[in-house]
Amino acid sequence: MSKQIIYDIFDQKKVDRVPVGLWWHFTKQSEWNLPLRDDIFKRAFEGHKNYAKQVKLDLLKVMPDIYFVLPNLDGIDITDEEQLKAVKPADPHDPFYESQVRLIKKLTDELGDDTAVFPTVFSPYYYLYYTQLHTTGKSFTELELAQAVKNHPEALKHAVDVVAQDLITLSKRLLTEAGADGIFYAVHNFKTIGKVDYLNIFTPAERLIAEEIAAIKDYTILHVCGSIGVPNDFSYYANYPYKALNYAVDNEKLSLAEAKKRFPDKVIIGGFSRQEGSILYTGNKEQLQAETQKMVEEAGRDRLIIGADCSLDPEYMSFEKVAWIKEKADTL
Repeated sequence: MSKQIIYDIFDQKKVDRVPVGLWWHFTKQSEWNLPLRDDIFKRAFEGHKNYAKQVKLDLLKVMPDIYFVLPNLDGIDITDEEQLKAVKPADPHDPFYESQVRLIKKLTDELGDDTAVFPTVFSPYYYLYYTQLHTTGKSFTELELAQAVKNHPEALKHAVDVVAQDLITLSKRLLTEAGADGIFYAVHNFKTIGKVDYLNIFTPAERLIAEEIAAIKDYTILHVCGSIGVPNDFSYYANYPYKALNYAVDNEKLSLAEAKKRFPDKVIIGGFSRQEGSILYTGNKEQLQAETQKMVEEAGRDRLIIGADCSLDPEYMSFEKVAWIKEKADTL
């Protein structure tokens, strides 16, 4: 177990085994709308640390469970044009930043050279969904965000651009002060927002974040989320700098082997489905190891990290299951 294998595979060097990276939440969803609390922080830290150590994990994607509400968006109504216009940059030393930097620093100190640590940063629009978590306990919907795009695009773009600078500040601190090895950068297309609007409002901010991250440490994983249930148009992200692509095989109707051909300069992360009833949830050791071997044989072992579509259901996952997968992948 050494994070050097992640650096090497991202740099297109030959490696002697296939790395593994799977992830799920270590806090309850009902806690994500609560203000920052030491007990939740401790559970997030202990969960990630114990997982990485017990499984001897190659790549640890750190879940952002308690960091969904940006301080300068807290309580903002995205359907209100004037509130969006009034969004200002967050204090760079707000507890929102300080807590995340502390979490990642504790993990990188604890794991050292054993496991590569990748904290999660979302596209700015994700944070617009969650502005009401601390007030109403609810998130906005994609349809409501689409209405904001339609009704007040300039005000929304202003908020997106401000948030982009906040996320750049956060990413820089995570990579420098906290010692993160790279950023897990989450994006996806919309069913309700057209490509032209997306390219005008969200793309400049998203690309700027990706560029600023890469300028510090060029080990970004682009996560194109497949949970929306419709295929993504990957051309949205053609000019974003990133080293690895994580996507949902079933959602995109794109096998690992096909993805490697389509993105010949990228490392491909994925393979296992997160859908209910999938083999990852129901399989025994023999079945999971057979599926792991099948993935590697079909896709080829170069530029491949065994993973899944997205975060997994913790009710059906265990450290033991990932250890079985890793045990097999280490031999391939």
